[in-house]
Amino acid sequence: MSDAEDILNDSPKDTTSSPSQRSSESQGSTPDEASPSHKESAVSLQEQRNKRSSVYVYLAVLFGAAFLMLLLAYLVQQRNNASVLSDLRTTTASREELLESIRLLEEEIVDLQNDKAKLEGSTSTAEEQNQALQQRIDEYQSQMDARTRQLEIVNTLWYLERFCNEQDFLMAACIVEDCDRLYNNLEPDFQKEGNYLLPGQTSRYKELRDRLEENGYVLVVRTIEADGSVSSEDAAVAQALAAELDEDTSRTIDTARSLWKILFHYPHQSDIAARSMVEFCAPESGNVERLTGEAFQDSTLVLLEQIKAELIASGELTQGPDGVISKSSDAGPS
Repeated sequence: MSDAEDILNDSPKDTTSSPSQRSSESQGSTPDEASPSHKESAVSLQEQRNKRSSVYVYLAVLFGAAFLMLLLAYLVQQRNNASVLSDLRTTTASREELLESIRLLEEEIVDLQNDKAKLEGSTSTAEEQNQALQQRIDEYQSQMDARTRQLEIVNTLWYLERFCNEQDFLMAACIVEDCDRLYNNLEPDFQKEGNYLLPGQTSRYKELRDRLEENGYVLVVRTIEADGSVSSEDAAVAQALAAELDEDTSRTIDTARSLWKILFHYPHQSDIAARSMVEFCAPESGNVERLTGEAFQDSTLVLLEQIKAELIASGELTQGPDGVISKSSDAGPS
């Protein structure tokens, strides 16, 4: 028996292993032994992640660019608004300075005229002084005329800008009709009275006038030749346009012209503005009622009421209990 046991113990061992053992051995294999399909899946997944990242980056760039464009547009708009406000403040200051200059010149002329009156009828020496005073009066008068023309230019351009911005194109058209003589070097009045325009004023006026023509608001169609004559063809066109207007439209245009007469004279000739205001606000004229129509903006009626209140406060106008206004010098006893 011992010999048999020794033979069994010395026999070769079974090298076959169970399926579970082979599976565990297979799982313990190195990464280099992984199948190709697994590698391809990993590469495809990585590419998809890269594509998504690229899309996100592209969208971020687009949103960033759009934000920068909006910010730039906002900054430019703010700068333009600041520039317009600065121009308006400068224009207002210029108007005030011109008005003060005209007032001082008027006072100086009055003083000189009083001195001249005292010297009249005196000796020859007084006559020489009288002539010298007259010369100074003429010089001051010339300066005052120049300041008045400059004030008219500033005032006209300010109102033209205002009415165009508020789209009250009929009022703006009346300004161009009446005051083209201040800006058009072909106009006889322009050639006779001289040029007091600044380059910026000329260019801005032409821009606003072109804007009116583009919107169809032209009350004057004419070409003024160098000799001051008007082309007959253009004059005929202007007459044809006037003939096509119905009665209501003609009255509306007359209302706009009458209002512009008040605005034009108010800064430096308040007496003329007051008399024009009385005629404009007469109940039988119907002008105030037409101002509430579609041809005018609400702000234009507000402007009229503001000027009327200022003329009443200054004593140029008197308003009765019934609301009717009259020139103070023409008002009867209370």
